[in-house]
Amino acid sequence: MQLPTVKTYTPKVKKEGYQFYVLSKGYNAGRPAHKPNVNSFVVSCQSQAHCDHFYSLCYALWKGKYFHPHLCGSVVQFIRIREFKRVVQLAMDNLNGKEDSLPAVVAALKKIEHTELVIHQQLATIAQMKKLLVSRMLAGSHQNTPSQ
Repeated sequence: MQLPTVKTYTPKVKKEGYQFYVLSKGYNAGRPAHKPNVNSFVVSCQSQAHCDHFYSLCYALWKGKYFHPHLCGSVVQFIRIREFKRVVQLAMDNLNGKEDSLPAVVAALKKIEHTELVIHQQLATIAQMKKLLVSRMLAGSHQNTPSQ
């Protein structure tokens, strides 16, 4: 499969054909999105199927932190277009013959993320319950202490 065209996003250029965007700056560099961001690349594909495939590939690479070793910059981390293309090309070469497994892997990643989100919410609820339990316990102790 041919690598799609990757360019720096400029708000002046209108969306044409099958495109998605990839964040180019910060620790989330490489994260794909359907809406543009000021600091992003535009990935232009030949068809919707091609676009979906590369979106899934970029998502998997981002979740696997494959772009992190290629980030540069001392204050604001960023990835260069050629480095982004190189990582995607290498992943495509490694996927050769296993492209059919990519949607299943991405679906599993999203399911794991959802489970992780639910667990974080449950942990936040447990922390609130602890605070409430302690505050209820201590609320009655102020009334029982002798005043001096």
